[in-house]
Amino acid sequence: MRKDAQTSVLFSDGWESVRGAVRKTAAKCPAVLLVFDMLECAGTNLMQLPLVERRHRLEDVLHDLHPCLQLILDSSDPNQAREWLGEVPGLEGVVAKRADGRYGPGRRDWIKVKRRRTADCVVVGLASDESAPMLVPALRHLDGELHH
Repeated sequence: MRKDAQTSVLFSDGWESVRGAVRKTAAKCPAVLLVFDMLECAGTNLMQLPLVERRHRLEDVLHDLHPCLQLILDSSDPNQAREWLGEVPGLEGVVAKRADGRYGPGRRDWIKVKRRRTADCVVVGLASDESAPMLVPALRHLDGELHH
């Protein structure tokens, strides 16, 4: 199937194409690219270098560039990471990576510490009566089955 379509966003003053919505939003709130790793530079593959070396190269590249490119803060101090989790509004979490770690495409060699714990659930039913219904969630366990 082949389609010709346009994605649009509904603002309080009407519909706008995504391109127009991006322009409209960017005028009020410019976008920033938050950069945390560099896998290639000037045609050189950096994936086999340790994270700490890739980070140094990234800092050199981003130095004195446009402020829309911002290097994510890093720290090896767990207390600093806890402070970020508690003090930075809107921060979803922090990521812990090995300083000597190499980048592995398709591998996840890091740990994300979220501010809030979440779980992907499926609603498999309702409990109680109609006046106060409660959802019955189920989680997919390692055995591949839904458990509730």
